[in-house]
Amino acid sequence: MVVTSNEYIVDLTLVTNHPLLDPPNTRDQYIGAYLGQKDASIRDIIMFDRIIRTIDTTRLPTYIVTVNEGQCIRKLIFEQSNQTKALGAFFVAFEYEGTTRTSSTVVLMHNATFLPEQTTLTVHVGETVTIAVVTNRTEDDFRWRFNGDVVPDRCPAYRWGSECEHTCTECLNGGKCDADSGECVCHPGFNGTTCEHVLGSNRFGQDGSFSCDSSGDDHSPGCRGKLFCLPDPFGCTCAAGFMGINCTTECNPGTYGANCLQECHCSPSNICTKDTGECIDGTECQEGWTGVNCQAIPGTTSASSGITSSTIPIVEATTQAFTSATTPAPTTVPPQLIPSSAIESFFYTKVNNGGSATLVCIVTGSPPPTSENISVTHAAGGDEGIVLLESTVHESTRTSWYRVRVSLDDVPRNFTCLLRRLDGESVSKDLAVSVYEPPSFVESNILVQEMTSHSVTIRWTHWNETNDRGDGPVIGYRVYHSTHGQGDIARASSDRIRDTTFTITNLTRDTVYDFRVTASREGPSGEGMFSSVARARTKCTAPSQAPVLSVRNRGQTFITLDWEVIPEESWGCSALSGLEINVSTYGQNGFPRTLSFDTMAGTANIGEFADCTTYSINAAFRNKDELGISSEILSVSTYLIRPARVGALQMSPSTTQIEVSWETSSSLCSPDYYIIRYSLYQKLACQSPETTPTEFEVNTNITQYNILVGLEPYSQYKIIVTAVNGAGQSEPMMGYSETRPGRE
Repeated sequence: MVVTSNEYIVDLTLVTNHPLLDPPNTRDQYIGAYLGQKDASIRDIIMFDRIIRTIDTTRLPTYIVTVNEGQCIRKLIFEQSNQTKALGAFFVAFEYEGTTRTSSTVVLMHNATFLPEQTTLTVHVGETVTIAVVTNRTEDDFRWRFNGDVVPDRCPAYRWGSECEHTCTECLNGGKCDADSGECVCHPGFNGTTCEHVLGSNRFGQDGSFSCDSSGDDHSPGCRGKLFCLPDPFGCTCAAGFMGINCTTECNPGTYGANCLQECHCSPSNICTKDTGECIDGTECQEGWTGVNCQAIPGTTSASSGITSSTIPIVEATTQAFTSATTPAPTTVPPQLIPSSAIESFFYTKVNNGGSATLVCIVTGSPPPTSENISVTHAAGGDEGIVLLESTVHESTRTSWYRVRVSLDDVPRNFTCLLRRLDGESVSKDLAVSVYEPPSFVESNILVQEMTSHSVTIRWTHWNETNDRGDGPVIGYRVYHSTHGQGDIARASSDRIRDTTFTITNLTRDTVYDFRVTASREGPSGEGMFSSVARARTKCTAPSQAPVLSVRNRGQTFITLDWEVIPEESWGCSALSGLEINVSTYGQNGFPRTLSFDTMAGTANIGEFADCTTYSINAAFRNKDELGISSEILSVSTYLIRPARVGALQMSPSTTQIEVSWETSSSLCSPDYYIIRYSLYQKLACQSPETTPTEFEVNTNITQYNILVGLEPYSQYKIIVTAVNGAGQSEPMMGYSETRPGRE
């Protein structure tokens, strides 16, 4: 007779990160409740609390934060500055079908005076409990105290049922028989009907759906340093392959599994993996053992052995077993008939919204069931959208893979795996399938940091599980850009970006772009929706061609210039914003000024110049961002005017010579040279002036020590000085001077 139960085992694992606290070196201190997909609906009713008073409070202090991660995880997070108050015993509680269920854990100080050898002990009714601790005290004057909270398994070992009347199926790899349902509860690293499936040190949960890191390696040490606690009374263990109060010590050779409590049966015995017990380097099982990791005895029930009709060691329960302080001796009973076929497991790997999920239904039997006897349907009926991918047989196990598509709009969606037995009976397992919502920003706060003519650098805030949408963890970001007003959205990088700063290159100058960011979680279709838009314009490049200036007109105080507009391909921008003309006094640093003119005018009249002055002029086109190449320097002079009359004419005569000097005029236009004109006006020995005087002319560049020679003694001469430049002669300055009497 096959015994079944309607009791249900909730797939809950309580994970404590750093069960041995070492402030301030400990980071990321939390206690997390991880639920299998089928139990995701109870996440929000899970409550954390203390079991007994520790430190300064019997309840959870206010510095602890409870957060949800995805649909299946609820965490109790301790602030770094208050980690010393995270010590003590904690539990989670939830109500399921009218019954309150709990799971407990303990956080200890690394340098505590007393440390237990094991965090929890799992015992059955009637068994003796021995508690061992390690102390750094030399005195033995300490006392034990019992707080009265013991949660034993209510049935003796290997028994289950309301009256403990049934015999448990053998559970492999350290699995424990549930006293209510008779099903095996598996330790981290294993799953299956009898915990026969080996998963690895990086997997936990009754269906093996969780891992401690995203490496994808089931045997990575990601779960090192974490304590895994199953619902009471199953207690706590380290991850597969680790042991010790802080779960950081690897198993010794010859042992494996959670807390390293399982014995290897490879040949030789010390050649097995420390997490799953599988034989290394092709070694075989010891004589008398078989299975994936040599844990099955031929002739006993084990999915690893592939034998389904076998004998099972069974322990009879007696009245004495409920009252005795010691465990009764096991007694072997006759072989029990195993059902010819059964559904071993029905599970899936959670995927991202929009992706295809693969459902896996594993059935066993002797002979193994045919694929026609297995079907997966919607729980509500029908098989629309369910595609059988493959169905394979290995020994007594048939594994069938199905592809389904589930979206956020209809999760969780329930599916049923149905097995039709040869005896006409049918068995089924239900599975609730959900998907991850890819992470999306509520507000990305994109900031434009730098712009050039062909690139823009942006920065944004990290995706945050508290303030943003979707499921993490985020493994990177992608940046997209498009020309504003157009639909040409392009990805700026082929690879995901780890940082939150990125430079988009190969852009077009003087163009307005829209920028968006997405966050991605691992797996296909893990990219979330676009963030809000940040907008920026690329800069212009400098105009690449210089203007050519020409002088149209000039006067005493103005100069008129002409130019032609350069070709559009030389603008470096969508438009030119002006022509900048630089004017400075020729050969001097003074009088510099910059004037701006309309580019398209083609001409500019520049005033406020001084007359008879030479100026250096150059120009460059400007757009809204850059100044272009300067033109060649043009030297231009304003018109000349005649110089002013010289001043202060002085004459110093001798007998036959007169020295002439004068002062320069105050005119802006300097003379190029001077003309001295002189003639004999009158010989003083005579009574009247000369009637037809002869005029002599001398050109000079100096204003002093000009000597007129060859003159008549004792005579009066008329002397006229005129300043000369390109515009003409100044008004004459005239004077008279008399030579002295006598001879040379």
